[in-house]
Amino acid sequence: MPTKDTTQLTDQQWIDGTVKKMMALDEGLGDEDLKEFVTDLAARPNWRALSPDDAATKAFGELEPPEGR
Repeated sequence: MPTKDTTQLTDQQWIDGTVKKMMALDEGLGDEDLKEFVTDLAARPNWRALSPDDAATKAFGELEPPEGR
């Protein structure tokens, strides 16, 4: 399967695409919290190398549930 060259995306495009995909996967997620989380991921080369769709899918394993759940 060919991979998308994510270096062609600006950081903001990558962040926006990842946030959009994560919100599509779970409509209960908050936009502002996600942007902060995904912006942190964008600074990590191993995450930034992933496509926004792949990063969003992988990120669900990295999210901590809110307190009280």
